[in-house]
Amino acid sequence: MDLIILFLILPNLTASKVAVLGCQWGDEGKGKLVDLLGSNADLIVRATGGANAGHTIYTEGQKFVFHLVPSGILHPNTKCIIGNGCVVHMETLISELTNLETYNIDYSKRFFISDNASVLLDIHKFLDGRSEEKLKDKKIGTTKRGIGPCYADKISRFGLKFSDLFTPLLAKEKIKNLINIHNLQNDFDANELFNKTIDEFSKLSDFVCDTIKLIKEAHINQQKIVFEGANGALLDIDHGTYPFVTSSNSTLGGLATGTGFPANKMEHVIGIVKAYTTRVGGGPFPSELEDEVGQKLRDNGHEYGSTTGRPRRCGYLDLAQLKHIMFINGVDSINLTKLDVLSGITDLKILTEYHLDGQKIEMIPNDPKKLEKLECKFVELKGFDEDISKCKSFEDLPKNAQDYVKFIEDFLSVPIKYIGVGTDRNDMILI
Repeated sequence: MDLIILFLILPNLTASKVAVLGCQWGDEGKGKLVDLLGSNADLIVRATGGANAGHTIYTEGQKFVFHLVPSGILHPNTKCIIGNGCVVHMETLISELTNLETYNIDYSKRFFISDNASVLLDIHKFLDGRSEEKLKDKKIGTTKRGIGPCYADKISRFGLKFSDLFTPLLAKEKIKNLINIHNLQNDFDANELFNKTIDEFSKLSDFVCDTIKLIKEAHINQQKIVFEGANGALLDIDHGTYPFVTSSNSTLGGLATGTGFPANKMEHVIGIVKAYTTRVGGGPFPSELEDEVGQKLRDNGHEYGSTTGRPRRCGYLDLAQLKHIMFINGVDSINLTKLDVLSGITDLKILTEYHLDGQKIEMIPNDPKKLEKLECKFVELKGFDEDISKCKSFEDLPKNAQDYVKFIEDFLSVPIKYIGVGTDRNDMILI
């Protein structure tokens, strides 16, 4: 029985409206599961973020990295949508689509962009980079892709939407206004930026439409829809480790506002959890390892940002945070990823509790003074040396790997239904 048949008969996949959300600081491996679900989905919808996301899929020896295009695009019968909550740098998107063409992947009638999505301009990338430079040693650690400045313009209500580009005079006026508001007259020529923007839009305009209508029709027709989260819950602008966060809601609520799909119609939420913890950029990281174990995790897991190329900070799995995030995201089942990376690490620990001034707390405090006094409780588990990349069932895993999985499941009180044991799209144990 092959993987896809197994997938179709799993009880929890009978749900027709499924959300896939990262539950750590991003880079959990969402793209791989979305790709797997995409084989049986009618629609994949991306809700938030922009090219700061990097979803990687390995298949038949080929590596695909998607920053804007939904991860289900590799399946010829699956339609893919960039929702209204996203910020889209058109040049980057065109490059991704061009790359798909080199592999003869036809997306012409199954790729759509919301007419209400925000257009991310080179202005925003410039502002992002300049802001980070000004912060010096207090940098947030953004990807410098312009995400924050674009969302800021959106919230300030003078941002550029895709619908504006159908009226060139309106778009030109908005671009001039943005240059003036940000005092960038010496850095950008309004006419040049307008011409570049319109030229890029001419290559994408056929894909721009009312995507809420498409989602609504799919829902009415009882089609299967997968909502693809970007970034991770701990990077959420409201629920993450502020200010070291992204500029959108990367938790469950962002899927509703970023697509126009009602939250109470969501049937199943899958939380993606890496078997250890990583983060890119600045911010608190209680379980971080700055020793040979941390370096081994980085080397074994190829932990370098798919968007920036920066080495990721690595540490032990943090269940104290995850317990809280399971509630915020409404997670019903877990995809534990990269379990294979732990092979050969005999000194395995899991962070289970935070304590501050003698009291147990649920989340990392934002107050730097409180953070200095944070105490962490770890549980030690036995590691394993075996190569598990060929394991096809939970029973195939070595006992210590099974115990590691069971400990996580019991602690979080959420079933682990999928276990990633290798890089390829098929290296997944389905329980």
